[in-house]
Amino acid sequence: MKTDFMLNWKKALIVISVLASLLIFIGVGNADDHACIHCGMMKAKFGHSWVIIEHEDGTLEGVCSVHCAAVDMALHIDQPVKKITVMKDRSCTA
Repeated sequence: MKTDFMLNWKKALIVISVLASLLIFIGVGNADDHACIHCGMMKAKFGHSWVIIEHEDGTLEGVCSVHCAAVDMALHIDQPVKKITVMKDRSCTA
């Protein structure tokens, strides 16, 4: 009897682990909460310095800062940049 309970418990634990792994893998969460593809900074926290790079082929890359934008452009030198948009901090007066 005790052995059956342990087997069922282990099976349940495996199923829960697999489901949790799948949820993490597919990225369940807030769809608007983007992260920088180079350093992982969250847009929700660092939106004041967020940079959008638009390539000539129409693809967009969102990164957290000018530094990560430079890294992205260095990694993608084969993709010419059409436009770079930088979010202005609300506290700036210039």
